[in-house]
Amino acid sequence: MRLLRIARDLNEEMPKHVVELLVRALNEKGLPMKDSRILVLGLTYRGGVREFYNSPALKIVEELKKWGSVVYAYDPLCSEEDARTFGVKWKSDFKGVDAIVVATDHRDFEKIDLEEVAKEVRNRIIVDARRVFDKAKALKLGFLYLGVGCVQGKEDRSCSSGLQ
Repeated sequence: MRLLRIARDLNEEMPKHVVELLVRALNEKGLPMKDSRILVLGLTYRGGVREFYNSPALKIVEELKKWGSVVYAYDPLCSEEDARTFGVKWKSDFKGVDAIVVATDHRDFEKIDLEEVAKEVRNRIIVDARRVFDKAKALKLGFLYLGVGCVQGKEDRSCSSGLQ
């Protein structure tokens, strides 16, 4: 029972952790959170399912708005109206974005061409809470990449690049 409570508490704190990683990444690039343009990929609770109950994206969006960020969202299973329900603007491209936060592990996101994204974004920052992007490719393209959920002891010992 205690272990379940600890796991639930940890899970509930994860959206704040994701935003903290974003704050660190923006600071590394000399950018403030206030007025930064953040694109949240995924509004649903989990990939492939159009369900919003307990979606971590909602909590991430709330935290980003507290910081004064301009928050956009895209989810292949959602509509512009769904985004408005979350209190964010709909954005289906990466033009002018300062940072990308992956909140849901939709398979469509794995197909995103990071080379094209690199040409559109204003700043190359990815906080990948679902580990959908290829970290090595992101780094090669000059992204500051922070992933959540690293496995220590593997060849990839660090979730992040450029941050200590």
